[in-house]
Amino acid sequence: MARSSSVTCPRCGARHRLFRHPVGNSVVCPDCRAVFEVESHRFCPLCGAALERRSVDDRERPACPRCGYVLYGNPLPGVAIVVVQDGRVLLGRRRSSPFEGQWCIPCGYMEADEDVRDAARREFQEETGLQVDLGRLYAVHSNFQVAGRPVVGIWFLAKTVGGEMRAGDDLAELRFFPIDEPPPDLAFEGDRLVIEQLRQETLA
Repeated sequence: MARSSSVTCPRCGARHRLFRHPVGNSVVCPDCRAVFEVESHRFCPLCGAALERRSVDDRERPACPRCGYVLYGNPLPGVAIVVVQDGRVLLGRRRSSPFEGQWCIPCGYMEADEDVRDAARREFQEETGLQVDLGRLYAVHSNFQVAGRPVVGIWFLAKTVGGEMRAGDDLAELRFFPIDEPPPDLAFEGDRLVIEQLRQETLA
């Protein structure tokens, strides 16, 4: 299990908590977007040799001197479903860190063997108890807010078709908010952009 730790950005001095091990050794500072390195993966997952720093594709990356494996710091894919009813958008209050107590569009991470749309339906049902008819892809945004955990967020529009609304998994509460009056304490900048996109479309 990954242990919680903290890192300090060498450029701006901001201190950030690492809730999980970084992807690769690279951390992007959520405050100033500086990229710096932390000690995380030390050994090759293929042959067990100690990793070394090597220039690969014009970036310094952990690489194995024995078998040639390269540890890339690729972002994780996250999925979210946007449900709008009567000019209101469904949001959930986060149960735990990071951003405990703040609001977000119900979301989660894909499993390695999942189709992106299946993952979106599953995560939404786990978080809300609701089943949905998935609509079109609505938005894609990058997220650097959690140090060491870059994410590409994928938002889908959907309509509920079954289930009973109840907060579950990572959420403590569910509530519909007017699109033009979202709560000020939104957890993720991507959700803020999505809600603003919804607001602009209602005005068009």
